[in-house]
Amino acid sequence: MNLLVWNDGAPSGEDNMARDAWLLAEAERLGRPLLRLYGWERPTLSLGRAQRLERELNLEVLAQDHIPLVRRMTGGRAVLHGHDITYALAAPEGTYGGLMDCYRLTAGALLAWLKALGVPASSQPFTRAEQTGGANANCFAAPSACEIVVHGKKLAGSAQRRRAGAWLQHGSIPLRVNTSQMAALFTGETPASIQAAMASLEELGLTDRFSTEALRQGLIQAFVEALGAEAAEPLLTPPDLLARLAQDASAYRVVPAGISSGSVPGQPPTARR
Repeated sequence: MNLLVWNDGAPSGEDNMARDAWLLAEAERLGRPLLRLYGWERPTLSLGRAQRLERELNLEVLAQDHIPLVRRMTGGRAVLHGHDITYALAAPEGTYGGLMDCYRLTAGALLAWLKALGVPASSQPFTRAEQTGGANANCFAAPSACEIVVHGKKLAGSAQRRRAGAWLQHGSIPLRVNTSQMAALFTGETPASIQAAMASLEELGLTDRFSTEALRQGLIQAFVEALGAEAAEPLLTPPDLLARLAQDASAYRVVPAGISSGSVPGQPPTARR
């Protein structure tokens, strides 16, 4: 069986979330795995499904920089997107085992991809800090079990959503890191703490050697092999499907309390003086 792949462009944050929700439903309907790779049309902050907002982020910076805010269907902590490769892998429930089996499967694909690129990466073991919830709002502040670490720094964040018929895992792999913007957004962070905790493909020298599309193609092949698929097969996404999904996209937008309508993240930015 082939792996159905949607090698997408860079839609809005809302559209990305709506397309991933469809991907999960489609995996259940078809009874086979699907992979979507994508970018973001502008820097966007995604929150975990149950993550609280007000005490963890600098809402003034969010509004001033006109950073759209969306809520993922998956758990985990906040991720600042915009300069990353994001993946969503969806598959029928039970196809690849339980929760941690699927995390390990995905980690294996990422490690194989990085090994082919000459990067000595490893998978983070389960730690007591996770069990007790010892983490801040920033997804990349510390690695969780089965997330990818390079030279002691987190390179890929991940989170899952599971329901009766299927599961979906999100992952973000930074192409480069804007340490100043991240430090301003996340309370308690500094550019130095971000730099110390978070790796990127640029830091590893990969963006100089490979185009983003070449990196994507290598990642697709790694998933094909990890999932035991025969090949990658393009997923058909006709215009009428994209239009229908766009109608549902606003459901994923988050508007923090206290932010005026003129500063709602996701609206066209105005000039800053």
